[in-house]
Amino acid sequence: MSLTIIRADERHHWRNEWLESWQSFPATGNFDLAANAHGVLLVHNDDRVDAGEGLDRHQHRDAEIVTWVLEGALRHRDSTGTES
Repeated sequence: MSLTIIRADERHHWRNEWLESWQSFPATGNFDLAANAHGVLLVHNDDRVDAGEGLDRHQHRDAEIVTWVLEGALRHRDSTGTES
């Protein structure tokens, strides 16, 4: 197994009106997440989301989401009706 080190300044950067994202491997657009994954890790982002904004409701099949909130608060609602 090979190891790839992706330094912070080498991460993919993507921005829209309310989101700034630094991605260890691209996860925006029409990417095949499974084909670009590192083992079971599909997405690894450092995201800054403007207050009151977020993604539209969408599916995450067979995936766990881990989020660290460094400042502010986060509300998550998923497609199964779970909210936290």
